[in-house]
Amino acid sequence: MSSFYIRDYCSELEQNNGEIKRFFDLSNPYDNKSRIPAHNLDDSFLSIAKVQNDLISASQSIYSDVSEKELLISAITVSIMISCFMKTSEAFKIAVIGKSNNFINYNIAELTGIFNPYSKLCLINDGCEDNDDGRAEFTEVLGNGTAISVLYTDYDDIIMSDDTFDITIINGETHFSDHYDVINEAIRITKQNGMLISLCMGDYLLESVFKLVLQGRNEYEISPDAVVLSAVKDENIWSAKDKMKISREVLEEMRQDSEKVRSSGDIDKMRNLVSKADKFADEAVKEHETELKKGFIALKEELLKSIVKEKKKM
Repeated sequence: MSSFYIRDYCSELEQNNGEIKRFFDLSNPYDNKSRIPAHNLDDSFLSIAKVQNDLISASQSIYSDVSEKELLISAITVSIMISCFMKTSEAFKIAVIGKSNNFINYNIAELTGIFNPYSKLCLINDGCEDNDDGRAEFTEVLGNGTAISVLYTDYDDIIMSDDTFDITIINGETHFSDHYDVINEAIRITKQNGMLISLCMGDYLLESVFKLVLQGRNEYEISPDAVVLSAVKDENIWSAKDKMKISREVLEEMRQDSEKVRSSGDIDKMRNLVSKADKFADEAVKEHETELKKGFIALKEELLKSIVKEKKKM
């Protein structure tokens, strides 16, 4: 499991491979344009480091059964958001797509209210999950004035205008029927130069599609089955549908991923790659790309054989 540190001037994630990822650096206090000062000038002022520490302590006292993985995911999400909030004192519009995780949503809402109480948070749900109890608990603990709304809609056709949100977060705990459509919708409803964040918790297909579509992303690995990805929406982002057309590049990338996964013997990752190969094979059929279809099917068969071999070892 990776380790997370809150320093006086920055937040850092030390990954299992020893690589250190820094989220922001306040060594120059003029970089902070928000209404929260970079340093403690006296007891009446908050510092960003104190905001993070107090937020984590408060949320842990409310949600005592939170796992270490959830704690790290929340800390990373908060740090990415702070790096956005620091650039302006304006109010933000934030969307969370997917299943309601009260601990993570609490931290998002509280942090948003601390930086600007006029900010708004929208929880986007498909209505299939029973979130009534969780939402009541979540609303109960908020005291910073952040306006929260819940939108029930289809994940692949969100009833929201283009370029609405400054930050859009995809919760990977959710079972999405089509990851491409979800990511396309997240990109669509996010403002130009806004931030897209994906919380990939065991959903390898969501992780791989996000990486495929948003190539200029940052990657924060917590454990083999938990990764947080972030990317800025700019003119270099291609939509998932456009990216699907470059199937030869996709096939080669998948072959490389397949070799790594089969070497590791991770059955769950192999199964996710099988699902991904299926989707691309279907797309190749629609585009009348026979050779590409054969390539994806052959890749799928190799993965299935490896899964059978790994099961025999058990």
